[in-house]
Amino acid sequence: MTEAARLVDRVGDFCRERGVAPGLRRYEQDLQEIVYLPPERRARELAPVTRQGLLDGLAELSGG
Repeated sequence: MTEAARLVDRVGDFCRERGVAPGLRRYEQDLQEIVYLPPERRARELAPVTRQGLLDGLAELSGG
């Protein structure tokens, strides 16, 4: 399982436990493309998507 898939699963699990649907649909295309990159480039490309996804998720959880 790739890093991106694990991240999506963990965020989904976290949000399901709290009754909040994860708003990750907007990142789906980026995450699918990152999977096919070479490992050394994958981490570089995944970092900003992960960061923004976490910030957006935290904002949604806090009602902001």
